[in-house]
Amino acid sequence: MPNSNLKLSVVIPCFNESQSIRELHKRVSEICNTVVSQDYELILVNDGSKDNTWQLMCEIAKNDRRLLAINLSRNYGHHDLPPFAIPLISWKSGLRLI
Repeated sequence: MPNSNLKLSVVIPCFNESQSIRELHKRVSEICNTVVSQDYELILVNDGSKDNTWQLMCEIAKNDRRLLAINLSRNYGHHDLPPFAIPLISWKSGLRLI
């Protein structure tokens, strides 16, 4: 069930990011904590990576309840986020998608 208290949802497509995924998670989480405290969710979308990006995303998600990891079966490209991804964002009345 979506958390209706969320103030921010961040969706990031990831493709072959095994070298940087931990640092990405760390930096984005720090910024989100500064801006909205714990009231955020981070959605990492594995966009058909050929390296171990998916495995690392799952490992990180085990320790961060605000992280949702999604694994796509193929590469859609960062500009063509599949339409199913938008309803995954926890909406709160009055919020805008930017």
